[in-house]
Amino acid sequence: MATGAETKQIVLAYLDEQGIRYSDRSDERVQCVHFGWTTRVMSDIQLDLFFDDNGETIHLATMLPLMVPEDKLAMALVEVNRCNKQYRWIDFYLDDDSTIMGEIDAVVEPSTAGAEILQLIQRTLGICDDAYPKFMRLIWG
Repeated sequence: MATGAETKQIVLAYLDEQGIRYSDRSDERVQCVHFGWTTRVMSDIQLDLFFDDNGETIHLATMLPLMVPEDKLAMALVEVNRCNKQYRWIDFYLDDDSTIMGEIDAVVEPSTAGAEILQLIQRTLGICDDAYPKFMRLIWG
């Protein structure tokens, strides 16, 4: 069985082959890889990929580049719930700073984790691209 650090190395080798840019932010406590992406809707979306010690489970977290004003928090929670119902692959929530967050937990096979995780990243970006205008309309509309 692979460790989280070993699975991370397999994934990084795959991402290198695919020409994907990343920043390895791992330390002695956590295995973490950071990505910055530009999508068709957002110019700066950040993703963090965490590898659990067992080498078979990962956590992918993203922060949408917007904050919800205090007077729109109730409406934002309703929209977050709508998005959670519509998009089964990602869970959205409002963090303590009123930033809209999204996350995925997944089980991966270490030997194919690179392709699996890249697919999850692409799926996350696509869902965030779909959801982002809904949150923007809520905030600015």
